[in-house]
Amino acid sequence: MSRAAMAAEKKQKAGTTMYDLMVSGQEIMFRVRGKDNLCVDDGGSFNAATTKFVDMPCNPNSVNQVFKYNIKTGGLESVNKPGLCIDDGGALSAATTMSRLWYCDINNQNQWFDMDESTLMLKNPVKDNLCLDDGGATRAAMLEEKKKTGPTPYDMLLSGQEVMFRVRGKNNLCVDDGGGWGAAVSTFVDKPCNPNSPNQVFKYNIRTLEFENVNKPGLCIDDGGSLSAAGSTARLGYCDANNQNQWYVLDESTLMLRNPMKGNLCFDDGGGATAGASKFVMRSCDNNSPNQHFEILSRPAMLEEKKKSLGTTAYDVLTSGQEIMLRIRGKSNLCVDDGGGWSAGATNFVGQLCDPDSPNQIFKYNLQTREFENVNKPGLCIDDGGSWKAGGSQAHLWYCDPNNQNQWLVLDEDTLMLHNPMKPNLCLDDGGGTFPGGTNFVLSNCGDDSPNQHFEILSRTDFVEARRKKRIDAGIDDDINLLNSGQKLMLRVRGKNNLCVDDGGGRSNGATKFVDRTCNPSSPNQVFTYDAKTHQFKSVNKPGLCMDDGGSLGSGSVQAQLWECDPNNRNQWFVLDEENMMLRNLV
Repeated sequence: MSRAAMAAEKKQKAGTTMYDLMVSGQEIMFRVRGKDNLCVDDGGSFNAATTKFVDMPCNPNSVNQVFKYNIKTGGLESVNKPGLCIDDGGALSAATTMSRLWYCDINNQNQWFDMDESTLMLKNPVKDNLCLDDGGATRAAMLEEKKKTGPTPYDMLLSGQEVMFRVRGKNNLCVDDGGGWGAAVSTFVDKPCNPNSPNQVFKYNIRTLEFENVNKPGLCIDDGGSLSAAGSTARLGYCDANNQNQWYVLDESTLMLRNPMKGNLCFDDGGGATAGASKFVMRSCDNNSPNQHFEILSRPAMLEEKKKSLGTTAYDVLTSGQEIMLRIRGKSNLCVDDGGGWSAGATNFVGQLCDPDSPNQIFKYNLQTREFENVNKPGLCIDDGGSWKAGGSQAHLWYCDPNNQNQWLVLDEDTLMLHNPMKPNLCLDDGGGTFPGGTNFVLSNCGDDSPNQHFEILSRTDFVEARRKKRIDAGIDDDINLLNSGQKLMLRVRGKNNLCVDDGGGRSNGATKFVDRTCNPSSPNQVFTYDAKTHQFKSVNKPGLCMDDGGSLGSGSVQAQLWECDPNNRNQWFVLDEENMMLRNLV
């Protein structure tokens, strides 16, 4: 009888069989018969001979479990890894090599497989009595089955979204890299789950099997290198697709993270039940261990959960896109100030009295580029100066450039420290000053106990409103907005019987000195405008002349005078301390 006739007769009697599915060219999966929904899985690698085949929970979305059969060559090619086929490893005797992916080659007899439809066994036709033992299910059918359960943790990893790992059964403790900003700087520990922490958010690369820290680009979870249980502690290491110490595969049925190249070793939190109590290691996989099961959490979902329980946090204010100020914690109302320059590198950052009207202190943070841009000086961003050593350069404004790593700063919400994610263990530091303009900002070695590295994130709008209420409560009714409006104004000495600042009457450089005179709005010597950009008080009736402190750096050694206006003349820079209505020289 013709084969075609026999095939038609068979189809009429038996319908579509496993063999029919296999030779149809459809995408197929192989389920191991009788083994609780375990499927043939190539181990995860996208390269030849990098991982060995294992049993994994059947997942039709896994790139490691879907194949097509070529009836002409007898080869089973990975659908998601074109050009790579199932290869038995090359041995001619039983169990002497492990199956792996290898470059598809029609002449490679290690890739030839025939299905015995009566037994569902895959035989190598040129290797006497050697078989693979598999079931057989179509991917389409598996997808339909999966729809009943909805998205799973493995799906979340495959999507490439930002994820966190919560240790199952341990009071909201998550996997935390320990806080280091370089390779092998710190070891992994359990910490309270915080979706704003730069130490707890990762992305999974299905092609390389690596978990990369989202906030520390180029650094991945690394088991430390040991091939034995608890032989090394986990840390961040430079991401390397060929580094097998960074390969992790999720067993979705148990929520355990396995290293596919290290027999029966799983990610383990070390056994601690409280934050920081133990360090992560690889241990022998144990489904009953309370230390090896990790819930895969979406960072956006965790953020929403946190907001419901804690409300708006410093990190929320920072990343909201609103105008913010950075106040140095513990230092009497000192804020990050760019020094007053209006061009790249013109002045260095210093601490100055917090002033929401100062053009030098208001920034917006770009979460995507990690940059702080000055709101009043568009296109200029905080830049650490370029050094990779502690104290090696001073911070200044520079042209915003998302590719300039000197402008990358990430907030650690737990410590309120600003880290440069590309410069190991370096944080923004105010230089140690305790009074306005005392020292210049630098990057220094990060220190939780340093008084110079912790920055409160303030909403400019909230700061202005709090200041207004404080002034009302103190009975101060001066019109602060008038100062920065550019309108004509006078300066009255508080508590001195209607005495005002008077330039003395001169009309040229240094002709007369400033004195107190009875306030007179008609006097040509008492009316000024204030330029918020240059910090100068300009005489309204004597164009081109500004208030000048006389030039001394000592107390009371020279008298104030009128002098030719010069925005670069630091003797003419004045800023109002709104807490006490005093006029300070910025520098």
